[in-house]
Amino acid sequence: MNDLLNSATFQNRFNQAQRFIAPTLRQAGLDLSKMRALEIGCGEAAKVCALAPLFETYVGIDLDPHDLAIGRANVEARGIQNAELRLQAANDLPQLLAQESFDVIFLYAVIEHLTIEERLNTLKTCWDALPPHGLLYIGEAPNRIAPIDYHSSKMPYYNLLPRELAIKLVDRSGHEKWRQRVWAQETTELGLYRNGQHVGFEDFDLGLMPMDQFERHLIVDNWSEAMMNLYPLRWFEPRNLEDFEFFAASGTSEYPIPQMFGRYWIEGILAKTPTAKPLPSVRFLQLSGVDQKRIHRDRLGVPIHGVHFNSTARVTVAPEARELSLGISDKSYGRFQLLWGEEVIGDYAVEDIRAANLGIWTLQSWKTVRLPQAEEGKAVEVTIRPTEGSWLGLCPPFTR
Repeated sequence: MNDLLNSATFQNRFNQAQRFIAPTLRQAGLDLSKMRALEIGCGEAAKVCALAPLFETYVGIDLDPHDLAIGRANVEARGIQNAELRLQAANDLPQLLAQESFDVIFLYAVIEHLTIEERLNTLKTCWDALPPHGLLYIGEAPNRIAPIDYHSSKMPYYNLLPRELAIKLVDRSGHEKWRQRVWAQETTELGLYRNGQHVGFEDFDLGLMPMDQFERHLIVDNWSEAMMNLYPLRWFEPRNLEDFEFFAASGTSEYPIPQMFGRYWIEGILAKTPTAKPLPSVRFLQLSGVDQKRIHRDRLGVPIHGVHFNSTARVTVAPEARELSLGISDKSYGRFQLLWGEEVIGDYAVEDIRAANLGIWTLQSWKTVRLPQAEEGKAVEVTIRPTEGSWLGLCPPFTR
């Protein structure tokens, strides 16, 4: 048991929750210390141990007695007094939520393991049970529109296949452990769901609310600095946003797709009461002044623009932009300055930015910079200037 308590997997998940999920929760701007939280599918309680100290009460439920035993031992070993772990399945939710009230409900790495009917019922049950000030945290759900199934089969376009084809192609996957887990279930179809089937905006549309209402309830999403450091940019994510914008602008579809669904890992916080205005739009920017011969792609397919200390990179920022998000590669070193027109608005050490990264995804580290107010209607050129002896590998930057 001691080996399990100190496992690398547990520590990794604990660190993720403490360093990235906790700050994301704080962005909601509520007094969590007076709130009751429920985590569905708590497993070995890594998030329980990291997040319970933020709340008045924290309840975790799971259907696996072995994981739950380890989770209880983890909670006890860390002296956490306000957490309770219970052996319950998602099917028990209606009864549980009818008997007890929770202010925050976590569905973290859960939805993708449920059948379609279970997903829709779970989403609706959780949402309906929240009080007016309540929050629903959706986390680590792999996105159906991703071109590669990183989560389960490791096969390209697998998550877009009709169910009949997906079942027939299980044995084509090179992920042997996944194949065996799928075939171990009562049916191959159930095995696919229990071992992770991707999720899309359609699930939330049917389980929670129409997509034209969704962004009014979304108060924190997966484009924040914390989420960019937890989940590094993948090559297709900017393209997804371009597609969403094209669908809307061209009239191809009147079905709006919130930008949260542009990323591979779907993650965000929904407030039961709608907000006055939605989150600002993400806009990727074109880097200029970069030598095209110094552009390469990292292992996630993202183009990395090399900028030496004797050169600069520039982006043009729209007047309404309030934040600039910069990603740097693991090969970057030294320092750099940000210039707003001719004015220096920031001086940053690469190591300080990298410190925000957990170290699991060492390919990229991200920093979000608050921008000055631009003159009305006037775009501003922002310059990224490495200092003497420095080198930057820049990911495609974006503004909000």
